[in-house]
Amino acid sequence: MSTDSRYQFQLGKFKCTAIRDAVMAYPIDEVFPSIPAEQLADALADHQPPSGDIVFDSNCLLIDTGGLRVVVDVGWGHVGLTLEGRLIQHLRAEGIAPGDIDMVVLTHGDEDHIGGIADASGKPAFPNARCIMWETGWDALLSTDWRRVPDEVAALKSRLVGILKGQTETVEADTEFSPGLRLIPATGHKPGHAAVSVSSAGDHLLHVGDAIGHPVMVTHPEWSWCFDLDSERAVGDRQRLIDMAMAQDALVFGSHLPFPGVGRIVQQDNQLHWQQVESI
Repeated sequence: MSTDSRYQFQLGKFKCTAIRDAVMAYPIDEVFPSIPAEQLADALADHQPPSGDIVFDSNCLLIDTGGLRVVVDVGWGHVGLTLEGRLIQHLRAEGIAPGDIDMVVLTHGDEDHIGGIADASGKPAFPNARCIMWETGWDALLSTDWRRVPDEVAALKSRLVGILKGQTETVEADTEFSPGLRLIPATGHKPGHAAVSVSSAGDHLLHVGDAIGHPVMVTHPEWSWCFDLDSERAVGDRQRLIDMAMAQDALVFGSHLPFPGVGRIVQQDNQLHWQQVESI
């Protein structure tokens, strides 16, 4: 089943659903400020109509393992900053109540990934879920210097961290924390950022989080977007995740790739390209 905001697919024995939580837009020259305009326009020509903005989807992933219902990243929620997330509405449309979620896996602590951990009243949105986070990512979230961010962001993060402290279990990287699920360090985007490796019955999916933010970054992994804090490390992360996906013939899921955010990395004309799921 597919809608304009939900897309179901099978990974081995796991039933997966990509969910569009929100849509964002940013000026092209701000997203890739170090790339010459003409080169950038040529690279983007196959991915979107000419305009002054790049449109990004904010995607979450629901995984039903047969024993657990797992959500990877919980979107914007009701953070009250720029967008309101629709993850819970889409889960309900699938017949899943927030209390039915057993596990939440967080790639990192940015508000568009953890905002949905609170409901509109400020209480835990997924009251029965264990929250899983790489121990380094959790430490990074707790150690953030709130004096260096706007007051409203600091207040928001303080509320969200308060909820997460009661639900979060930290895990080591590259260790199976639940059958078929592992976290893979990819810290160039943000300290503690992790990709998620998902495997079932010989099939593989690599959730790259924000390490690959746009299809053009598959063809040009050396291009960092403005949201990477450590551009040099982010380039290495991207290349490593691309190599891993190709070696495993894995599906790839991206938090901000065009909805449904799932596809494969393929080689054509001696270049790598993003191939969205509809084309597989």
